Amino acid sequence: VPLAVWILEGFISGVPREIDETAAIDGYSFPRFFVRIFLPLIANGVGVTAFFCFMFSWVEQLLATTLTASHALPFAAVLLAVPAAAHHSFAMFDNTRSVTLHGKVTSYQWTNPHSYLEIDAEDGKGGTKHYTMEMTSPNMLHRGGWSSRTVKAGDVVTAIMSPLRDGQAGGLLLELTLPNGTKMLPGVPNAQRYKITS
Repeated sequence: VPLAVWILEGFISGVPREIDETAAIDGYSFPRFFVRIFLPLIANGVGVTAFFCFMFSWVEQLLATTLTASHALPFAAVLLAVPAAAHHSFAMFDNTRSVTLHGKVTSYQWTNPHSYLEIDAEDGKGGTKHYTMEMTSPNMLHRGGWSSRTVKAGDVVTAIMSPLRDGQAGGLLLELTLPNGTKMLPGVPNAQRYKITS
């Protein structure tokens, strides 16, 4: 309605006031003046307004029909689930204990929504085991002094992580000691809840 009023107001204000007075002098009644003189002058404005009102109503109807159709529900569920999947809970990590790993970095991914660090750690039997550790977002890491070049493949580091509850080779990085001895904290939310036991 506001758009229709705004469009029509522009056309109506363009009609000279003198036409109304001239029609009255010629003996036109208001209904006759409105139908025979005024409406033809603003016909373009009425047509444009009708077109916009129809299009807005049609789009709203189409959107409502699409979102309420049964086949659209799975699509809507997927759209709503994507942000939830990207920003998952840290409940998958065991915050009651920690694991200390010493080994060589194989990959450091500075990505959103979470960064990742992968290392081949010594397994205590003369071999190595591959671990993938999740980190916080690059934004939070940057606040803690990290950058995309803090770690590189081949660096020998010591990592303390909160392990995955399912026993897989991975976890949440709690602390990283760089080759030069600098200790880096990844800015884990509520870090005090994660016990360092190793």
